[in-house]
Amino acid sequence: MREKIGISFDFELEEGEKVLQESPTVVDVEFDKQEDFFQTIVGEKIKGRVLAKPYLTNQRILMWLLLVPFEVAEPKSVWYILPFENIHYMRPGKSGKMSRGRKGLEIEFATPKVGGIASSIGKRLMDKGGITGWIGSKIGKEKTKIWLYLLDFPIWNMNITRILQEKKLI
Repeated sequence: MREKIGISFDFELEEGEKVLQESPTVVDVEFDKQEDFFQTIVGEKIKGRVLAKPYLTNQRILMWLLLVPFEVAEPKSVWYILPFENIHYMRPGKSGKMSRGRKGLEIEFATPKVGGIASSIGKRLMDKGGITGWIGSKIGKEKTKIWLYLLDFPIWNMNITRILQEKKLI
């Protein structure tokens, strides 16, 4: 039987996936272009705060997110999955635009581009495979950043770096 995690144990891990570390508390999270992130989840481009309960597994970073709009709208909870393969770099002790002086772990990662010429060219090149396919996968992805304001962000940085090295991703 697969392990379940989350506030109400509603997220089922993949076969062979194990939680290596989890935040003991709910923490603030900040997305680059946070209003755009809210638009993809809530359907409106609004300002708000994002809280998370992050989990580090042997396969990916999982976050139960609670999106709390500043305007009149209902909070919404979603699961956010960040595969290790999508991570470009991490910088501990950094903060985003809305940090209020706090430091955290900055993670730059790739997400699939939606629409546009770069997206369609990337998809066509990926279908060819080989080095051309690799270039297509890079073209078809957009870089973005997230800041996790964990109290123990240096430990998270060390553990994620170790996993990335073991998987030969860095």
